[in-house]
Amino acid sequence: MSFFACCFAPQRQVDAGANRPPEKVKVAVPQLGVTLAFLDNFVEENGGVDAFAGWTTDDVWKKIVKAKTEKSKSSFCDVLYKEKAEGIRRADVVLTHSWRFSFLEVVSMLKTALEDKPHASVWIDVFSFSQYSVANVDYEFWLASLQKLLATADRCVFLAPLWTHPAPLPPLTSRWELYTTYFEIAHHKRLDLAISRLEKKRLIRDLVVDTAAKLVAFAAHVDVARSDFRDREIKQCLGDDLAAVEGGLDKVQATVAAWFKEQFVAIVEAELDETADEPFPPEDELDNDVDEDHNRSQRMDSIERMTSFDLATITEDLDEDAEDPEPEPPEERFEKNALRLTLAELLRSLGRFDRAETLLRDALADRLRRCGRVHPDTLTVLHLLGALHDEQAHYDVAEPLFAEAFKKRKAVLGPKHDDTIASMYALAVLYRNTKQFDAALPLYEKCYQLRRATLGDDHAQTLATQYNLALMYQNRKQFRLATPLYVDCLARRRQTLGETHPATLMVAYNLAVNYFSQGKFDLAEQSYLDCLDKRRRTLGDDHVDTLNALNNLAALYHQVGQVAPAALYYAECLERRTATLGAEHPATVRTRNNLEKLRAAQPAVVDAVLKPPVSEADEAAAAAAAAAATEEATATAATTGDEATDAAATAEATETTAAEAAAAATTTDDATTSTPSSSPKKKVSWFS
Repeated sequence: MSFFACCFAPQRQVDAGANRPPEKVKVAVPQLGVTLAFLDNFVEENGGVDAFAGWTTDDVWKKIVKAKTEKSKSSFCDVLYKEKAEGIRRADVVLTHSWRFSFLEVVSMLKTALEDKPHASVWIDVFSFSQYSVANVDYEFWLASLQKLLATADRCVFLAPLWTHPAPLPPLTSRWELYTTYFEIAHHKRLDLAISRLEKKRLIRDLVVDTAAKLVAFAAHVDVARSDFRDREIKQCLGDDLAAVEGGLDKVQATVAAWFKEQFVAIVEAELDETADEPFPPEDELDNDVDEDHNRSQRMDSIERMTSFDLATITEDLDEDAEDPEPEPPEERFEKNALRLTLAELLRSLGRFDRAETLLRDALADRLRRCGRVHPDTLTVLHLLGALHDEQAHYDVAEPLFAEAFKKRKAVLGPKHDDTIASMYALAVLYRNTKQFDAALPLYEKCYQLRRATLGDDHAQTLATQYNLALMYQNRKQFRLATPLYVDCLARRRQTLGETHPATLMVAYNLAVNYFSQGKFDLAEQSYLDCLDKRRRTLGDDHVDTLNALNNLAALYHQVGQVAPAALYYAECLERRTATLGAEHPATVRTRNNLEKLRAAQPAVVDAVLKPPVSEADEAAAAAAAAAATEEATATAATTGDEATDAAATAEATETTAAEAAAAATTTDDATTSTPSSSPKKKVSWFS
């Protein structure tokens, strides 16, 4: 059980002998840290600020710390403590940061974050943690010492140049940083986000330009399953403990992502509070006539350019004899309404819909007064209001908002503009969700055509539209039209996202459903097996998507009379769904009903397969009985093979009918999270 699943006990008792060989070495995570004064002295004693210019934390390790610790193979703090150096004592603050950050920037931001605690002792891994491998470490003991460090610290500081140093969100690709961050959140410890003023402005600017895209990029970086650490054993140890959290890695990932979004909300709120409202233009300058709006909109900035620079902030009197200083970047100002929209999008991503709607309505009133009814900025707010209600399934409210935004964007911006296509796509998704398939289909077809022409075949938005168009054909039982779209989308996603990306596997899953619905059972089996294998490895055996594939693979074998594999897969799916979802969950009930129907039709086979044999003789007899009964069942199934081409004929055995399964699989094209895997099941084709 993970320590997150129960209350933390600082004096955790570790049974070193439990399931571990006695020769395991008890190595603890060092508890020593360095003071802020030590950091200043360290820089000064090693050449000063000029010497450290351009150095990352990794450079500090390679060029200074490694040489001072190589002989003892211990942490730098341990070495200094034995030498009775000043500024080394038990840590009361834990720093989380990436070694790719500028070391001087780390020191500067740390001082800012600890202005209220200037004498703190900070646990910094380059100084506090031994970078040398030790064989046969007792990782239960090691993990307990890490938990003690985190639990007894006054606070944790997450040092975050979030977008640009040198790649977006580097700390969130490290399992160590994700682990320590989740620990502090789960145990309600103080966790501060330290971010420089310049980075804060960059973060706000990027969110203002395209909030949704940046949140998608952010979510892609918070990936526990793909997170890495330089020590494989520590990586595995941390991963196993996180996987044992109630709710699994999905819970960990969602918790960490939500915490960071809350920090983004606080940053944007602070900027909004400091930003003054712009004066309203005279009434006679407002755009309220459609034709005038159409012409005037060509010279007005869209929401993506709602930032400006105040150049006056960099002008100041200088002495004639003084050297010209390096000019500072101008202060970046953000238009207040753009900040409202950004904040509303952040709140929507956190499910705080009421406040998001208030902000959007205020923004709409502001845009109507300042810009008129058909200005692109006004239409952006209209579209976002529709998206807010659509996410809450308020389709009767969302539909007219999307429809009006689409109509006016098409008139003002043109049919090929990205914003116009976005409103068309949103309207198509709404129609699909409300089962207005006849209205949705032409919009999907047109959107796919336009995105191919404007973005290219491999663009993520094009592939999302292609995938959902295939789903639409599948919902309408036009399976042969869906097949080539699925096949092409799968090939492109494998190339652009990789074989095991959740979005790739969702296409593979629905391609299997599509083949099954056409009675192409050999192709369906191959797709289901491949999808199941990859989902086990990337999402885990108990993930809802893995269990969907497991149930439907069992249903395929059920349909073609392969009773033994059907019973085995049903039984595994039932056991896992009962454990993860509960006995009365609709998905669990479906699988249980499927297994009962299979047992009612072929009791001897099912009992022989699922009943544990008590001896070798019983095992041989069970195998023989299963083989004989399966042969009989296969012969029986062959007489009704034509019925297999009808999706409705398989409704009771699959998750739902094939068309409903496609609709229920994933209504949007969002990437799902991944978790570590158990060993995958061996692929066995029951047709060969």
